Amino acid sequence: MSEVEKVVSSVSVALRKEKSESASEGLSADARTGKTLKKLLEADQGYCFLRPIRGTPAFWQATQKDLLACVRQLGIPTWFCSFSAADMRWKNLLDTVLRQEGRTQTADQLDWAERCELLRRNSVTAARMFDFRWHCFLRVVLMSPANPIGKIVDFFYRIEFQQRGSPHAHVLFWIEGAPRIGKESEEEVAAFIDRYVTCEIPDDDEVLKEIVLAVQQHSRNHTKSCKKGGTKCRFNLPKTASSRTFVIEDEKIVKCPKCTDLNVKAGEVSKLECICWKIDMKKQIAEEAFVFLTEINRIVNDEKSEFETLEQIFEYFQIDQEIYEKLFRACHRRSQVVLKGNKNEIWINPYNKSLLKCWNANMDIQYIVDAFACVVYIISSISKEREIGLLLRNTQKEAEKGNASAKETLKKLGTVYLHNRHMSAQEAVYRLANMHLKECSRKVVFIPTGDNIIRMSKPLAVLQQQDDSGSQWMLNIVDRYKNRPHDQEFDDLCIATFASEYRLLSKNESSKNAVELQNNCGLVVKRTRTKTAVVRYARFSEHKNLERFHLSILQLFLPYRTDDDLKPQDFKFYQDYYKNGTVRLRSGEHTVESVVDRNREKFELEADALELAQAELTDAEFLEAAWDILVPGAQLEQRESEMEQREQLVERGTEGEHQEDIPDLDVLRGEAARLEKSPGLSREEGLLLISSLNELQLSTFLHVREWCLQKVSGQNPDPLHMFVTGGAGTGKSHLIRAIQYEATRLLSPLCLQPDAVSVLLTAPTGIAAYSLKAATIHTTFGIGKEFRLPYSPLGEEKLNSMRVKYHDLQILIIDEISMVDHKLLTYIHGRLRQIKQTGDFSPFGKVSIIAVGDFYQLPPVKGKPLYAEKSELNLWSMCFKVVELTEIVRQKDQAFAQMLNRLRTRTKDTKLLPSDVQMLKQCETGEDSSALHIFPTNAQVFQHNLEQLKITCENYCEIVAEDFIPSKETGKLQLMSGHHKKVKNSCLEERLLLNPTQRGAFQNMFM
Repeated sequence: MSEVEKVVSSVSVALRKEKSESASEGLSADARTGKTLKKLLEADQGYCFLRPIRGTPAFWQATQKDLLACVRQLGIPTWFCSFSAADMRWKNLLDTVLRQEGRTQTADQLDWAERCELLRRNSVTAARMFDFRWHCFLRVVLMSPANPIGKIVDFFYRIEFQQRGSPHAHVLFWIEGAPRIGKESEEEVAAFIDRYVTCEIPDDDEVLKEIVLAVQQHSRNHTKSCKKGGTKCRFNLPKTASSRTFVIEDEKIVKCPKCTDLNVKAGEVSKLECICWKIDMKKQIAEEAFVFLTEINRIVNDEKSEFETLEQIFEYFQIDQEIYEKLFRACHRRSQVVLKGNKNEIWINPYNKSLLKCWNANMDIQYIVDAFACVVYIISSISKEREIGLLLRNTQKEAEKGNASAKETLKKLGTVYLHNRHMSAQEAVYRLANMHLKECSRKVVFIPTGDNIIRMSKPLAVLQQQDDSGSQWMLNIVDRYKNRPHDQEFDDLCIATFASEYRLLSKNESSKNAVELQNNCGLVVKRTRTKTAVVRYARFSEHKNLERFHLSILQLFLPYRTDDDLKPQDFKFYQDYYKNGTVRLRSGEHTVESVVDRNREKFELEADALELAQAELTDAEFLEAAWDILVPGAQLEQRESEMEQREQLVERGTEGEHQEDIPDLDVLRGEAARLEKSPGLSREEGLLLISSLNELQLSTFLHVREWCLQKVSGQNPDPLHMFVTGGAGTGKSHLIRAIQYEATRLLSPLCLQPDAVSVLLTAPTGIAAYSLKAATIHTTFGIGKEFRLPYSPLGEEKLNSMRVKYHDLQILIIDEISMVDHKLLTYIHGRLRQIKQTGDFSPFGKVSIIAVGDFYQLPPVKGKPLYAEKSELNLWSMCFKVVELTEIVRQKDQAFAQMLNRLRTRTKDTKLLPSDVQMLKQCETGEDSSALHIFPTNAQVFQHNLEQLKITCENYCEIVAEDFIPSKETGKLQLMSGHHKKVKNSCLEERLLLNPTQRGAFQNMFM
């Protein structure tokens, strides 16, 4: 069933739900009235009806509740783990895809861009291979008799996807016999963690060392993804160094009973001891310890420090490991674990040696210290779905104000979800192929509690056929429990035990051990093949809602047959019956409180601790930051991919763009909009441009076109390195426009996105780039003004952005190549190798280069032309082949065109021909002209502009620059006499002439 069909089906199911005590007379399926709509929205069904659809916020919120129920019943998990995909490292995946495409190449023969393209084309195979690999890893490795992280008794995992598409698994593991902080000693807990977790760089295992340095090591250069809210690194890296693993237990906040307890009676205040001085002293010690630790961490994190080991640093500060731990405990209150790690291992994410070697991709493993950390793991992971959830809730609020029918309103909510979600290709494969997005080792069963539960009515067709005496509600778990058999096995069962140990037998199933329920309520069978189920139920506060709290625990944990058994006539309140009532079971008469508490203990191991932890977690930003610290490896990739996607949206101008409307949910079809982008040249204009090429131009054009066709067909031809030159008017720009048009058109199927760049046009100067409607080489490749050899690589942050932007780049066209020197060409080569991640020294990262220009024109600024540069590795002379255009197409007068070409090639020592001088003099008119004048120096340009200004504006004013220098006495700026002789990187003049009427406008430019 498609998701569109699921939305429509969920709408129908939601319309059949209603609170049992508020059931309207007649058929509840008639949901077109405003009354029914109001009930649905009040019951939150306008938002939660999407729960059955995998991946929706309602789906993940239900998952969160199920997981919290597991922790409440099973106890706090031992490990939290995250396993990321490494499609580019897993050669077996790449080799499988290559064989699937019928290619004889191996993964080692592909560069980074080719691997990306291979995975992009085969998203189905990549997703299914990850799913298969993960399940094999879980069943064969993690749960093997070897017990690499201890004997796993229960687990829960969720598959999450990055914006760039790769999946990763977040997992909770319950380990048999694992020590807990507060129950076992700190030494036992630390020894248990050391047995399975480390962050060391293993020098004794070269294979494992390569994996650790490749996938577990965080970059020492913090990127934009790391920084948020003024923090240096949101992933809490580098980690704390320590010569051994130690554990810090949670310390409760102590308050002075005499000064802060408002409930103390006036007469008893004098008897209490004031401990404010102790609290203040403790705070002072914590502040001093924090300053001391900050200085230690500064030296630990300093790569240029003279200390090589942590022991040397301890010796410098005259402390040992024990004092170091005391300092750490003094300024940390929350329970946490500090892993053993030397100075050079503080950038390594924790890992398990056996698992990392087998998984061969980034992993994170954390010991869960307490209930608070456990709730952070669970809630923070689900809260990342809150953006679309907020959108749905806002849409629901708007729907409450309208007059639409309930069906139209729910369809509108479904349409909002279908139109405003983004998913990768691999996530789409997971959903279409019904692969597991989550899985738990236990079945979770929901038990409705309270006095006004939501029930589902029978289908309309069934209601129309039954008589008035029949119930309009479908059977639920409570109905089946009340109709359990009267025998020794079932009489003393509470509903929590019944739901946990028994399951309903479907109509297509049969079992010799099936038990028939009374009043045709179906068959149940005991869970023998699987573990007992976890029960989930609504929890009410014992302090805020006393009666509902006691009603719910009686419903859950007291054996009963009818609702009257929960509060006999002799008792007015449920609390009274719980405290003072008795109940007769087969084993004899017992107090209600003892029976309820005994059953409750089986299902609420960590209930109080979880509720307290949930009450502390109200800040969404804290949850997001906590998740970054828990799984830094996976989250770093996620943050970078999110930034890349935002940059792509900004560049394409598609932020907030409407998506195509969904035909099945057509209530908003009129509101849907589409955005189409037209190319730079139409097909007719492109064909006209190609048809105007002369013979030499056309042969060059066809050579490039043939290369593009080979590239598209998968033949993988060698990159082009072509230099197109010729005199003025020979049609160089005309040819380049034709090549750009045709190459862009032919290479478009290789692009990941419709607006991706496959052919890039650039130039060394701003004026040349502006005329091409392109960017300069420096801007395009992030090359600063003061660049020098040897080559300085681009930082990770900018490099990631460029890899996304130029992922599909195949041809680079450089205009005005005469102004490019060897140093700039080397930087272009280096940037392209970084972007394309070519392992060998292939020129320009295997990107084709078409250089255009005329070496008789302007040379590089402060540099030598490419043809004059001599070096051992000359990219120009080694790679490029020359195509010279000789036919002048701009000038119709051939004699005049030949004279211009002689001027182009003339040297200073060569005299002009008399005929050329005569031809030039004939062009003189003898009159002043306002046409554009060309001068060799800036000083002559300024002088000419000044004379023209005086002619056009007689009443001008002169503004003299005021130059400042630092005072030698105070260091403050003071006005100097005269002007600076030279100002670096400035084009400002000493005097500025302005028209007085334009002076205000000039001032506004700088306000």
